[in-house]
Amino acid sequence: MLDAPVRLHVVLTGFQVDPATLIADATLALAIIGEIAATRHLRRRHRRAMARALALCAGITVLFVAVGSGVAAYDDTNAAMHVLQHLMLMMLAPPLLALGRPITTLAQAAPRPVQRLVVRVANSRAFGALGSVALWPVYFGAMWAAFLSPLYRLDLENSAVHDATHVGLVLIGYCYWQQVVGKEPAPRRATPARRALALLVGGPFEGALGVVLLVTPHPLFRSTLAATHLAGALFLVGAMLISGLALALVLYDWARQDEQRTRRLDAAVAAEELLVEASEATAWSASALNQRPPASSTPS
Repeated sequence: MLDAPVRLHVVLTGFQVDPATLIADATLALAIIGEIAATRHLRRRHRRAMARALALCAGITVLFVAVGSGVAAYDDTNAAMHVLQHLMLMMLAPPLLALGRPITTLAQAAPRPVQRLVVRVANSRAFGALGSVALWPVYFGAMWAAFLSPLYRLDLENSAVHDATHVGLVLIGYCYWQQVVGKEPAPRRATPARRALALLVGGPFEGALGVVLLVTPHPLFRSTLAATHLAGALFLVGAMLISGLALALVLYDWARQDEQRTRRLDAAVAAEELLVEASEATAWSASALNQRPPASSTPS
C-alpha cells in the first residue's frame, strides 16, 4: 500500500500484538518496574534519584510508543510515520535513557556483587570505546542507511530485519547520546566542548538527510513522491529541533560547570588569603611580644 492515510483512532488504539512486540513490551514494562523499585530503595537511603528515574521512564515510554503503539501500525505503510518512528528510536528515546543514568542506578541499588561487576564493566576499555569519537560516523551513517540504502526495503519486507534494525538503532543512538547528554561513570567522560562539538558536527549530517528526502525526485519504496518529501520535511524539522534543544542543554550545563569551578576557585583563593592574614597576624603578635621591654624589678 502506498502511504496509507493516518487515522487518529488507529494511532491511539492500534497496539501491536505480534510476538516480537509483546516481548519488547514486557521487557520495557519490567525495566520501568525495576527503575521504580530502585528509586524507592535509593530514597530510603537518602539518595536523590527521582529526576533521572523520570527521564528513564520517559525514554522507555517513547520506545513503547515507537514500536508497540498505533504509530508502529503505519511504520511500513506510511513514510512520514516511518520517519517519526526512527526519530523516536534514534533521537528522542536514547537521550532520555542517557539522562536516566541506568548504569549509575544499577550500581547504587543492586546487591554488592552486582555493584562490583557494574563498576568493573563501566571502567573497562571496551565500555570506554563505546564513548569514542569513532562512533559518530556509525551513528550518522546508520541514519542515512536506514533511508537511502537497500536496508530500507529490507526493513519493510522482512520482519526479522525490521526488528533487528530497531534494536540496532536504539543501541547506536544510546551510545552516541550517552556522550552528548549522559553522565554515566566512564574511563573518560566527554568534556562539555566535546559534547557541543558532537552536536555541531552532527547537525549538518542530519539536516542534509532531511533535505535529500525533501528534494529527491525518486520516492521511497512503497511511497509516493509527495509523501517522501513530507517525510523529509518531518525529519529535517524534528532532527533540528531535538539537536537544538540538546545543544541548549549542553551549553547550559557547560556554563553551570564553569560557574561552579569559578566559585570553587574564589573560595580557595579566599581561604588562602585568610590563612595568609592569620599567619601574618600570628607573626606580628609574636614579634610584638619579643620586642616588649622586660618588666622593671622594684628595689628591695
